[in-house]
Amino acid sequence: MENERLQQENESLKNQIVELQKQIVNLQTIIMEHVKVMVDTLKVIQTNP
Repeated sequence: MENERLQQENESLKNQIVELQKQIVNLQTIIMEHVKVMVDTLKVIQTNP
């Protein structure tokens, strides 16, 4: 019985890890988009003093 409970807990933790990995990828995408916007903004500022 303890083994069964541990297996379920292990599976739940694996699923949580997968969800966290997806969230990390989403955050990386958002960060890259923001960096691109900031870089573009800086280019505009530099070319239009």
